[in-house]
Amino acid sequence: MKPLEQLVSIRGKLVRFARSVVRDEEDAKDVVQDCFLKLHQMNGELDKVENIESFAMRMVKNRGLDLLKKKKPESWNGDEEISVTFQDAQRIMEAREGVERLHRCLEFLGEKQRQVFYLREIEGYEFREISGIMGLSEDAVRANLSRARTHIFSIYKMHTL
Repeated sequence: MKPLEQLVSIRGKLVRFARSVVRDEEDAKDVVQDCFLKLHQMNGELDKVENIESFAMRMVKNRGLDLLKKKKPESWNGDEEISVTFQDAQRIMEAREGVERLHRCLEFLGEKQRQVFYLREIEGYEFREISGIMGLSEDAVRANLSRARTHIFSIYKMHTL
């Protein structure tokens, strides 16, 4: 599969990751679109890239961080809709409450911990892949994930007592 075709096949994953960085769906789509344009311009050079997915994820992360620097930081307000639908109204409410709690907990994490947590726990990336995306050693990825999990657990526990 050609590098650009491979990138198109993971577009959804790139948008989800961008959203975890910029915390806005439209901004996330813009970030990925900008990265796709840059990658298209580099098309001849992409064959030299060892792991195109990791390269694209890092590019999305960096572009997202650049966008955040330009914008005033916004906090998550809890009004976002859950894209999953359930037939049982009670389960919808429980799911929404759980997602809202998780989002609130994630807000207390530092940037690296939040991104490492997202890539590992939500997207299912391996430590090696996260290391390449984040520009951290695998040990640093593991340490950030461990701190993130501990921090989330303690915050979640405090708010449920």
